[in-house]
Amino acid sequence: MPLSSSHRVSRRNLLKGAVALSALFAAPLIVSAPAAASAAAEQYVASIGKSILVVAGGSQGQMSGKFRNLMARHAAISAIGVFSLGKYRSKLPGSQKSEYYSLIEKFVAGLFVKYAPQFAGNRIEITGSKARSARDVIVSSKVHFASGKAPLEVQWRLLKAGSGFKIFDVRVLGVWLAIQQRTEFTSVIKRNKGDFGALLKFLRSK
Repeated sequence: MPLSSSHRVSRRNLLKGAVALSALFAAPLIVSAPAAASAAAEQYVASIGKSILVVAGGSQGQMSGKFRNLMARHAAISAIGVFSLGKYRSKLPGSQKSEYYSLIEKFVAGLFVKYAPQFAGNRIEITGSKARSARDVIVSSKVHFASGKAPLEVQWRLLKAGSGFKIFDVRVLGVWLAIQQRTEFTSVIKRNKGDFGALLKFLRSK
């Protein structure tokens, strides 16, 4: 028997209601992943931040090696390396990837040595976080100093790696280090007419 007009409307309303309820119950699942990622990311930065503060305030003679060890364990080296090449990423020969990533690890450790005086605090405070996605989180922090000087604001961009995170970029004194690094690397390649070997030579000298 054909449905009356009122029955068709009622059925349509029921379907709309079912869809609305599905969306309502699904919504927490959509937002909980970034929220959980942010909480885990904050804990990660609190932990690695303490290690960086200890190294930054330690012996100058051992600083480079210790920072490199930290970067080997906690930095997203391959992602940083590819990002740093910008439009020249296709210039990276497969046969030289291993050396390039090793040099990136050394170069990033050198940046932390350079900024060590700014990181040589006695306490790191996590002030918030923003999940760009479930796999990409920015954590904000402040480094406090026993001397009483103004805290240093530091932001950490993390990428999900397995069950944890890796450091992709750090913003200190208003500068995102990976972005600054990309500008420097692409400038070297451009000056040498697209020769990737020139960048390797530059990195070996650091």
